[in-house]
Amino acid sequence: TAPQMRDLCAWGKLVSGTTVLKGKSLFPRIQANGQSSESKVPSPAGDVKHGGDGDQTAEGVVMIEYIDFDKIDLRVAKIVSADRVAGADKLLRLDVELAGEQRQIVAGIALHYDPADLIGKTIVIVVNMMPAKIRGVESNGMLLAATDAAGAAMRLVTVDGGISSGSRVK
Repeated sequence: TAPQMRDLCAWGKLVSGTTVLKGKSLFPRIQANGQSSESKVPSPAGDVKHGGDGDQTAEGVVMIEYIDFDKIDLRVAKIVSADRVAGADKLLRLDVELAGEQRQIVAGIALHYDPADLIGKTIVIVVNMMPAKIRGVESNGMLLAATDAAGAAMRLVTVDGGISSGSRVK
Protein backbone atom coordinates (compact mmCIF):
# COMPACT_ATOMS: atom_id res chain seq x y z
CA THR A 1 0.00 0.00 0.00
CA ALA A 2 1.07 3.58 -0.62
CA PRO A 3 2.40 5.48 2.40
CA GLN A 4 0.05 8.04 3.93
CA MET A 5 1.09 11.69 3.88
CA ARG A 6 0.79 11.96 7.68
CA ASP A 7 3.31 9.11 8.03
CA LEU A 8 5.86 10.90 5.80
CA CYS A 9 6.19 13.84 8.19
CA ALA A 10 8.19 11.72 10.62
CA TRP A 11 11.79 10.89 9.68
CA GLY A 12 12.48 7.22 8.91
CA LYS A 13 8.90 6.12 8.22
CA LEU A 14 9.42 5.65 4.47
CA VAL A 15 10.50 2.04 3.89
CA SER A 16 13.61 1.50 1.78
CA GLY A 17 12.73 0.32 -1.73
CA THR A 18 9.37 2.12 -1.85
CA THR A 19 8.49 3.05 -5.42
CA VAL A 20 8.17 6.80 -5.88
CA LEU A 21 5.81 8.02 -8.58
CA LYS A 22 6.17 11.33 -10.37
CA GLY A 23 3.43 13.71 -9.32
CA LYS A 24 2.14 16.98 -10.69
CA SER A 25 4.46 19.97 -10.54
CA LEU A 26 3.89 22.06 -7.42
CA PHE A 27 4.75 25.24 -9.30
CA PRO A 28 3.99 24.83 -13.03
CA ARG A 29 5.70 27.27 -15.36
CA ILE A 30 3.36 29.94 -16.72
CA GLN A 31 3.53 30.47 -20.47
CA ALA A 32 3.16 33.88 -22.16
CA ASN A 33 -0.44 33.03 -23.13
CA GLY A 34 -1.37 32.50 -19.47
CA GLN A 35 -1.59 28.69 -19.63
CA SER A 36 0.52 26.53 -17.36
CA SER A 37 3.10 24.21 -18.84
CA GLU A 38 1.06 21.22 -17.64
CA SER A 39 -1.57 22.02 -20.25
CA LYS A 40 1.05 21.68 -23.00
CA VAL A 41 2.79 18.34 -22.68
CA PRO A 42 5.41 17.73 -25.36
CA SER A 43 4.69 14.71 -27.49
CA PRO A 44 7.18 12.22 -28.88
CA ALA A 45 9.15 13.46 -31.90
CA GLY A 46 7.24 13.14 -35.11
CA ASP A 47 3.73 13.53 -33.69
CA VAL A 48 1.95 16.19 -35.67
CA LYS A 49 -1.41 17.82 -35.16
CA HIS A 50 -3.21 19.36 -38.06
CA GLY A 51 -4.76 22.77 -37.66
CA GLY A 52 -8.06 23.63 -39.31
CA ASP A 53 -6.31 25.85 -41.85
CA GLY A 54 -3.91 23.13 -42.99
CA ASP A 55 -0.96 24.28 -40.84
CA GLN A 56 1.09 21.51 -39.27
CA THR A 57 2.73 22.08 -35.91
CA ALA A 58 4.40 19.70 -33.51
CA GLU A 59 2.01 19.06 -30.65
CA GLY A 60 2.92 20.97 -27.52
CA VAL A 61 4.95 23.61 -29.37
CA VAL A 62 3.98 27.19 -28.63
CA MET A 63 3.49 29.05 -31.90
CA ILE A 64 4.98 32.54 -32.18
CA GLU A 65 4.36 35.33 -34.61
CA TYR A 66 7.01 36.83 -36.87
CA ILE A 67 7.29 39.90 -34.65
CA ASP A 68 8.40 37.61 -31.77
CA PHE A 69 11.04 35.88 -33.92
CA ASP A 70 12.24 39.25 -35.21
CA LYS A 71 13.32 40.14 -31.65
CA ILE A 72 16.02 37.46 -31.78
CA ASP A 73 19.36 38.73 -33.09
CA LEU A 74 21.25 35.80 -34.60
CA ARG A 75 24.82 36.49 -35.69
CA VAL A 76 27.83 34.63 -36.99
CA ALA A 77 30.75 34.39 -34.55
CA LYS A 78 34.16 32.73 -34.63
CA ILE A 79 35.40 30.69 -31.67
CA VAL A 80 38.86 31.93 -30.63
CA SER A 81 39.34 29.92 -27.42
CA ALA A 82 37.55 27.25 -25.40
CA ASP A 83 38.08 25.64 -22.00
CA ARG A 84 36.16 23.52 -19.55
CA VAL A 85 34.28 25.20 -16.70
CA ALA A 86 35.80 24.01 -13.41
CA GLY A 87 33.51 21.65 -11.52
CA ALA A 88 31.07 21.18 -14.41
CA ASP A 89 31.15 18.09 -16.62
CA LYS A 90 28.89 19.49 -19.36
CA LEU A 91 29.99 23.13 -19.61
CA LEU A 92 32.55 24.86 -21.81
CA ARG A 93 33.53 28.54 -21.67
CA LEU A 94 34.00 29.92 -25.17
CA ASP A 95 35.56 33.21 -26.22
CA VAL A 96 34.06 34.27 -29.54
CA GLU A 97 34.90 37.10 -31.89
CA LEU A 98 31.85 39.01 -33.09
CA ALA A 99 32.66 41.78 -35.60
CA GLY A 100 35.83 42.74 -33.69
CA GLU A 101 34.22 42.41 -30.24
CA GLN A 102 35.26 39.61 -27.84
CA ARG A 103 32.41 37.87 -26.07
CA GLN A 104 32.26 35.03 -23.55
CA ILE A 105 29.63 32.29 -23.82
CA VAL A 106 29.03 29.32 -21.54
CA ALA A 107 27.54 26.31 -23.32
CA GLY A 108 26.54 22.79 -22.30
CA ILE A 109 28.45 21.04 -25.07
CA ALA A 110 31.43 19.51 -23.25
CA LEU A 111 30.13 15.94 -23.55
CA HIS A 112 30.09 16.33 -27.34
CA TYR A 113 33.09 18.54 -28.14
CA ASP A 114 36.72 18.73 -27.10
CA PRO A 115 37.65 22.39 -26.49
CA ALA A 116 40.67 22.24 -28.85
CA ASP A 117 38.47 21.06 -31.74
CA LEU A 118 36.23 24.15 -31.48
CA ILE A 119 38.85 26.83 -32.10
CA GLY A 120 38.33 28.45 -35.48
CA LYS A 121 34.75 27.19 -35.97
CA THR A 122 32.24 29.70 -37.29
CA ILE A 123 29.00 29.28 -35.34
CA VAL A 124 25.61 30.96 -34.99
CA ILE A 125 24.83 32.70 -31.69
CA VAL A 126 21.99 34.67 -30.12
CA VAL A 127 23.61 37.99 -29.27
CA ASN A 128 20.78 39.92 -27.62
CA MET A 129 20.23 37.71 -24.58
CA MET A 130 20.51 39.13 -21.11
CA PRO A 131 23.84 38.10 -19.53
CA ALA A 132 23.56 35.12 -17.18
CA LYS A 133 25.88 33.60 -14.57
CA ILE A 134 26.28 29.87 -15.10
CA ARG A 135 28.32 28.10 -12.43
CA GLY A 136 29.82 31.47 -11.52
CA VAL A 137 30.89 32.27 -15.09
CA GLU A 138 29.17 35.08 -17.00
CA SER A 139 27.65 34.12 -20.35
CA ASN A 140 26.89 36.84 -22.91
CA GLY A 141 24.90 34.99 -25.54
CA MET A 142 23.86 31.51 -26.54
CA LEU A 143 25.12 29.28 -29.31
CA LEU A 144 22.75 27.27 -31.46
CA ALA A 145 23.08 23.49 -31.56
CA ALA A 146 20.92 20.56 -32.60
CA THR A 147 20.48 17.21 -30.88
CA ASP A 148 19.07 13.97 -32.19
CA ALA A 149 15.79 12.62 -30.80
CA ALA A 150 17.59 10.53 -28.17
CA GLY A 151 19.86 13.42 -27.13
CA ALA A 152 22.90 11.25 -27.79
CA ALA A 153 24.38 13.34 -30.60
CA MET A 154 24.81 17.12 -30.67
CA ARG A 155 26.06 19.31 -33.50
CA LEU A 156 26.71 23.04 -33.52
CA VAL A 157 24.92 25.20 -36.04
CA THR A 158 27.82 26.35 -38.21
CA VAL A 159 28.18 28.40 -41.37
CA ASP A 160 29.65 26.89 -44.51
CA GLY A 161 31.82 29.12 -46.64
CA GLY A 162 33.50 32.40 -45.85
CA ILE A 163 31.24 34.92 -44.17
CA SER A 164 32.50 37.61 -41.84
CA SER A 165 32.04 37.45 -38.11
CA GLY A 166 29.11 39.57 -36.98
CA SER A 167 27.05 38.88 -40.10
CA ARG A 168 23.33 38.71 -39.35
CA VAL A 169 21.54 35.39 -39.78
CA LYS A 170 18.19 35.82 -41.51
